[in-house]
Amino acid sequence: MFRNCNFDFVTPRRQTCPEPDPDFRFTKMLPRKSESYTGRDYSIVCQVNDHRAPVRWFKGEQELPENKFERFLVTKDFIGNCKLTVIDPRKEDSAVYKCIIDGTKSVTKGAVKFEGRDKESGGGGGGVAAAEADATPKKLLLRSLF
Repeated sequence: MFRNCNFDFVTPRRQTCPEPDPDFRFTKMLPRKSESYTGRDYSIVCQVNDHRAPVRWFKGEQELPENKFERFLVTKDFIGNCKLTVIDPRKEDSAVYKCIIDGTKSVTKGAVKFEGRDKESGGGGGGVAAAEADATPKKLLLRSLF
């Protein structure tokens, strides 16, 4: 019951026991596949069970150092949401992105594809936002028509 704790029952004083190692894990995984347009900032989000979980992001096999690149922004909030934002993405940013929890085998990954806008949908239209559903109901792309 009291592992690794030394109690002194003769002298009443407060004793502390070392805390067990935390069990960090993902509670929300990255989407398996997602698509977005080039030139528009895009974020992918996963969630860990504890905001103290040390996470690292990768594009393919290349680690993305936290906020070292101007084009990738890594954030984590106190709820445990881990977000990678690709700033002004290009077609060559299409890749498999993954997030790992250091010191564990926990990993989540998802493929992101960035496509250029087609010329028909790129212009005109009095500032109204339009949503377009693809053949699969899971895929919904939003774009502004300015």
